[in-house]
Amino acid sequence: MFFVLLLTLFIGPLQGDEASPWPFQHLDKRAKLSNSAITSVYMDRFDHVWLGTWDGLDRYDGNTIHVYKPDPFLKGAISNNVIRNFLEDGKGNLWVVTHLGINKYDRTTDSFQTYFDSLNDIPFLEYNLRACVGPDSAIWTSLIGTGISRYSFAKDAFLPVSFQGIDPQWLLSVVDLEYHDGLLYLLGSDGKMVCTVDGRLVFSKQLGRQNQLTFHKFLRFGERQFLAIVSGHGNLLLYNLADVDKRPAHINLGAVSISSLSENLNHSAIWVGTEGGDLYKISQEGEGFVAKSMNVFFPAFSKARIKILTITETNQDIVWVGTDGDGVYKFLTRPKTFYSILPGPSDAGQLSHSIIRSVYEDDKGTLYVGTRGGGLNVIDPVTGKTNIINSRN
Repeated sequence: MFFVLLLTLFIGPLQGDEASPWPFQHLDKRAKLSNSAITSVYMDRFDHVWLGTWDGLDRYDGNTIHVYKPDPFLKGAISNNVIRNFLEDGKGNLWVVTHLGINKYDRTTDSFQTYFDSLNDIPFLEYNLRACVGPDSAIWTSLIGTGISRYSFAKDAFLPVSFQGIDPQWLLSVVDLEYHDGLLYLLGSDGKMVCTVDGRLVFSKQLGRQNQLTFHKFLRFGERQFLAIVSGHGNLLLYNLADVDKRPAHINLGAVSISSLSENLNHSAIWVGTEGGDLYKISQEGEGFVAKSMNVFFPAFSKARIKILTITETNQDIVWVGTDGDGVYKFLTRPKTFYSILPGPSDAGQLSHSIIRSVYEDDKGTLYVGTRGGGLNVIDPVTGKTNIINSRN
């Protein structure tokens, strides 16, 4: 049954003249997605995959999709249908950033508590609210026109934050924020970045001109944190936050328009998606960086010119690619192979009997195989040997 399910889920190769070397699953409106434009993907600590779309929040368990949409007559509904981002705080709460407000998900009641969802307080901009996990493991937000706030677990509310040495009016223009290594970084719409610690200004640096920040994102690379800024077509600047006075690393990807930036799972590389469906992976080479085209793994995107909105790596060697209008693709980057454990010598990790009644694997990888007449076979993942337990011993 499992084998049939695996073939059903990973049905590659991609359609077209070229085939992807990675098996894939394609989820679109036929899979009952709320919308085919996927803005963000996140796997929580319970292995639920959350898909943010232009029209609803979708929770995917590998088989079915549950859709959440705003409803003024339903208590606990999500605040807005346009989903931007996901975060988990230090207490394990899942937060959903939307176009209008941020929502804390209650797993017990399957409902949302909303914050900053009043139209009177929020300017109508595409990205008016950003969030990060702050130094106290709580959620910190920057809301254009309102300033910086942090979530109080005790009061269940976002409280305004002021900073010594920073103009309160400038805080109203902060378009992004990130916490790293004890420091909180704030990026203003005027192109200035400031660094703070314990509510005090550490330094400020002018990185660009007013309204020059068309696309930007804070990204971790190894143990270092960077601010990535798109500067013109195909030009990406990486500012090392530990040394912002140093010239940024300049990466040119050619005549492309960058539409997505994200870290890979172990922070060793950066994924780049474009409006034309081209995908790149940026890795470190010596003191610099090198960009490698990944189109051979995603041939249908560049061929059909499908805009990439998000690229997310999750556990089990899976890369999720969210597109603007073609749903989400789930690629298995390291295909798993089946192998047989046959009757034979226990020293070789084989079984005492060919008829199997039950199988169980514990969290340490020890395999327990119940047989009909051959006892219980316990296969040690370290030694690879089988210990046979039966009525004689």
